[in-house]
Amino acid sequence: MFSEVKLTINLSSYSFEEWLDFIFYHPNDSSEWHFEDKWAYKCDSHLLIDYMTKLFMSSDKLLIKEYTPEDIDQGFWFITGTNGFMWALLDDDVQFEIRKRCIDSIKYLFSDLFSKYEIGTSGYMWWDSVFSYCTFKNKSIFSELEIFKAIFQTIKEIFVQNSEVSKKSSEHGIKHILNIAKSLDNKIVKNLILKEIERSGIKP
Repeated sequence: MFSEVKLTINLSSYSFEEWLDFIFYHPNDSSEWHFEDKWAYKCDSHLLIDYMTKLFMSSDKLLIKEYTPEDIDQGFWFITGTNGFMWALLDDDVQFEIRKRCIDSIKYLFSDLFSKYEIGTSGYMWWDSVFSYCTFKNKSIFSELEIFKAIFQTIKEIFVQNSEVSKKSSEHGIKHILNIAKSLDNKIVKNLILKEIERSGIKP
């Protein structure tokens, strides 16, 4: 979210199409454009959740004919990265069911885009990035159990898709969850997460 630099771009005034271009149209920028201060932004959480849900629900139709595979890949690296948008999932100013719907819609991103098109590594590393960088104020996915459960359910649904990309991304995500869970001080949360992993049948 570029928390240490001056916020310069107000995405709350962007249309959905302008927001897509902000993420995916960077023909003259470096592959790591989203780490540059000039792209610092501010945006309302409600709008981010709404736009991300629309994107995840129809990613193939919205992106494939409009942007290059490289820009699509870097755009999704941005969304899940340290300066990206996933933090909005932890903002309880947005009703939980609306945030949960956004999380649920990620399964369509995998079935309709990552599984069908070769766009890079962002699909495989999706959950690794989400669990590493999704923080908001003093919250993380592991401190917000309802969000964790919603994400874990989505990972399980993605795992059973008929796709090697979906399966490998899910397995990699579970491995990352397991590594983080083992280091948690809260034994109740740790045990809950470890039980969820065991019940899932997904072996990292």
